[in-house]
Amino acid sequence: MFVVLPPGYQPGQKYPLVQVVHGGPHGISADAFHFRWNGQAFAAPGYVAALVNFQGSTSWGQDFAKRIQGAWGDRPFDDVMKATDVLIAAGLVDETKMAAVGGSYGGYMMSWIEGHTDRFKCIVNHAGVYDLMSQYASDVTQGRAAVDGRRAVEGDRGDRPLEPGALRGRVQHPDAGDPRREGLPGAGERRGSSATACSRPREFRRGWSTSRTRTTGS
Repeated sequence: MFVVLPPGYQPGQKYPLVQVVHGGPHGISADAFHFRWNGQAFAAPGYVAALVNFQGSTSWGQDFAKRIQGAWGDRPFDDVMKATDVLIAAGLVDETKMAAVGGSYGGYMMSWIEGHTDRFKCIVNHAGVYDLMSQYASDVTQGRAAVDGRRAVEGDRGDRPLEPGALRGRVQHPDAGDPRREGLPGAGERRGSSATACSRPREFRRGWSTSRTRTTGS
């Protein structure tokens, strides 16, 4: 995990946290200045930015990268949560002021996080993969069976443990899926890629708006 501290960081002071989850999932958050998902830019307003190289990331060998195939959500989610716990225990971050952001697979993980915990006050899902079945039609199919743990024609659609959409009944955020909150455009809308088609954020917003769990309080 790379941790980027905000400008003027004062030891002993607790800061808001932004978990920046990289895409891929077979990619990496590197010790580099990136033009897009930029840790320094996220930290600049006064946040601690954390960039976790969760299981499934590259640069730690083939086993580390492929061990999430057929289980896209579980291990990366656990790694991000453990990293969050470490930062809280270290006294770096204010656990009442935490956000998570990600695009493409990182957006998939935003949906997964939304369905598994309510510890983050803000979640930004950019061009997130939401439905692995429809991704067969909008992306290359090579390797999809390994990613999903089964071929598209196998199993009942209601029994697909990797689908974030299957978690929508667990959503705890009061505004999750609110029809007034539009998802960010899919990658295919902006740069000609079909990997995360423009339908993804609409599926996320409209699907979860019909089945979200309302909560009270701020």
